[in-house]
Amino acid sequence: HLTLDHVIPRSKGGTHTWDNVVTACEKCNSSKGESPSDRLRQRLLHEIGMVLRTKPKAPMHPALAQLSEGIAFAEQFWKEQHPVDL
Repeated sequence: HLTLDHVIPRSKGGTHTWDNVVTACEKCNSSKGESPSDRLRQRLLHEIGMVLRTKPKAPMHPALAQLSEGIAFAEQFWKEQHPVDL
């Protein structure tokens, strides 16, 4: 399961904004602190040897629209290549 992770924990002044949130698996997210309820002990990524693959940013709506169009095209192509006789 993916969780929402704050790059700079809110307990350390981090904000709940697109440039400070990423998705992380539960194991990686919980490794930053003793437990989810122990917000004051959360550590920064570099303190536990983790590095972000990309800089967090707001989703790009045109990219999402393009992805959606690609999925619709693939679905239509599949239907044309694999007709189902009822």
